[in-house]
This record gives sequence, C-alpha cells and structure tokens, in this order.
Amino acid sequence: MASTADSTTPTPSPREPAQVHAYTIPVVSLLGILILIVPFIFHLRARNTGACALIGYLSIYNLMVFVNVLIWPDNNFAEWWNGAILCDVEVKIIWPVVVGVAASTMAITRSLAVVLDVENAELNPSRAQRRRKVLVDLAICFVMPLLIVGLHHIIHNRRYLIVAIVGCTDTYTSSWPTILIIFIWPLFFTLINVVYAGLVIVRLRRHRESISSILSSQSLNTSRFLRLFIMSILLLLIYLPLNIYWFYVNVAQLPIQPFSWNSVHNPARWNIIPYVPANDAFTVNRYVPASMSLFVFTFFGIGTEARRIYASIGTALGLGTCFPRLLRERRPSTDGIPGGKRGWMDKLSLVSLGKRYFAKFNNRESEAATEMASTTRTSSRKPSAVAPENAPSLTFQ
Repeated sequence: MASTADSTTPTPSPREPAQVHAYTIPVVSLLGILILIVPFIFHLRARNTGACALIGYLSIYNLMVFVNVLIWPDNNFAEWWNGAILCDVEVKIIWPVVVGVAASTMAITRSLAVVLDVENAELNPSRAQRRRKVLVDLAICFVMPLLIVGLHHIIHNRRYLIVAIVGCTDTYTSSWPTILIIFIWPLFFTLINVVYAGLVIVRLRRHRESISSILSSQSLNTSRFLRLFIMSILLLLIYLPLNIYWFYVNVAQLPIQPFSWNSVHNPARWNIIPYVPANDAFTVNRYVPASMSLFVFTFFGIGTEARRIYASIGTALGLGTCFPRLLRERRPSTDGIPGGKRGWMDKLSLVSLGKRYFAKFNNRESEAATEMASTTRTSSRKPSAVAPENAPSLTFQ
C-alpha cells in the first residue's frame, strides 16, 4: 500500500543480502497470474462481468508485485534503477486496482442478490435488458477506479518513492481530500458488499424450497451459484478486516493537515525519489493478491468445467494424440446433472454441503408436486362407460 512522503529511514550499508521474501514473492505472484487464466475463460463464457473484472484487477496487481520485487529485491540502493516511467504509471493505478478489487467483489455478490430477487426477476430478458445489466456491472467495477486515476494528482505530493521488495510506492498528502479520493472507497465497497451478502443469505433461506427453479430461470445451477457465493464470502472475510485495518492506519494514525495546493505540489520536492529499506508490514502485504487469486482458482480452476477448458487448450496445442484423455474431458459438463460424473471441485465440502441442503428442500417440493399432480389426475378421471348387457338391472323381483 501507499506510504507518506514524510517518512525518513537511515540508509543501510550496500551489499546487504536479500530477504527470503525476495525469492518467494515473485514465485507466488507469477503463479497467481497463471492460475487465473482458466477461471477468466470460464467467467468470460458465462458473461460474469464482476468476476472477469476481479480476475483482471488481481492479475494486474500480481503483475506489479512480480515485476517490482525482481527489480528491487534488496536494500542495495547504490545499484537500484530510479524507476522512471514504470513507477510513474504504477503509482497512478495502484489505488484504482485496490478499489477495483473491492468493487468487483461487491458486483459479484450484488449479481447473486439480483438473481434471488424473485419479486423483480426478469424472465427471458431481452437483449437490451442483458446489455443494461452488463453496463451496470461495468459501471460498478470501473467508474470509481477511473475517477481515482483522474483525481489522484490533487493529493499526489511527490513523484514516488521506492521501497525494497515492494518497489514503486505512492505518496500523498495527509489531508482530508486524501480520505475522500482514495482511503474511503475500498472500505465503502466492502461494507456495501456486506449488505448484499446479507440479502443473499436472507433470500436463500426464504426461497430454499424453490432454489433450483429460480436458478434455472437465470441459466444457473446450484453448483455454480454456490461456488460464486462462497468465493465472494471468503474474499469478503479476507478483505473486510484488511480494509478496516488499512483505513485505520491511513486515517487514524496520520495527522490530518489543512490542504494546500502549493504545499502539496512543491516543485522542490517533486523529483526527489526517496529509497526506503524493506518494511515487514509492506512486504507481507505483497502476498494478498496471490492469496485472493488462490481462492478464485480453488472454486473455478479445478472443477469439471475447468477440466474441459484445460482439455480444449491441450487439444488446441496438439496434445490430444499423445493424451487421448483430453478428448474425453472435452465432453459436455455434467455439473448439476444427477448421476453425472463430477469433478473434485464439486465434492468440495462447502459446496457439497450447500447442494445437499437445498436438494433436501427440492426433494420435498418435488414430492409435493407429484402428489398434487396425482391427486388432480385421480379427481379428474371420468367413470368408464358400461356396456348395456352388463348394466345393473333396475327391476325389483
């Protein structure tokens, strides 16, 4: 995250050995990018705008972490590159990326809440309605980050500073516009996400007996819905305490000073680039995007549908002749089909537990519907005609 420009640190002696984080962070960051490829393809096919935006933001975040730690892996300031152009770009997009992750996660939870809004559901939505839904999701995911890019210069009081392992780091003035432009938005979207998560839970409980039919009308099945919901809840559980902590550190512990344009944009200070030794708080923060990528991969990178995508990629590369199993894996997914072969992801305890929970109520609903249909058929059945020779006699003996 960003740090204040007023912080000063003693210059360490050169040739200081690199920390272990200099070796582990680039590995996990690169993996964090690679494991998101298949989930991105999956959500792109499903037209899940929020999930695609989340994966895009996490990929950019991981890429910045990966590049920075390779360029500045230790405290040997004498050998450091000054970061021109690269850092100029990164300090403009780091906060929009952080806000974008929170906004995209909120967009995912909101879309799930809309699916369960039976009273206002749009059955067989038109092309214009589908386009409007995508535009709303795009606005949630990208409007505020783009505004931050444009407004960032107001509070930008130094070109940038460079922290060992962390790399390019933003600096800003300790004044009230900083709170309004960058600090408040990650927490804002996360708190709205909490509200939507509560709505999803309430509506799931309210409509638990008809959840399958509701999801089917929205071209979803229980497995996909639960994976999206559980993933968004777990990401929320990670991001909520982090955003509360970051907001507290950035606001409560910094002296809020009056805003002065001339003081913030002082030319004498602008081109001075401070070099800062590695800081444990900043360094540990570099693992956050890779951890969030792992959650996305866990739910959408190793299931039945993901295996089909891997198989498609493998056959496109000509590996189908060497590995015939790839051709079998390309068969249509049986996700959500009773009795079908399921992937490892479909047996994940949380998803499996949720599916069993809703299946219990769906079975009750099916039994009730069957019993009602049987009763209706019985009551509507007409008496069969009786042949004249077999008709009962009405003559008294």
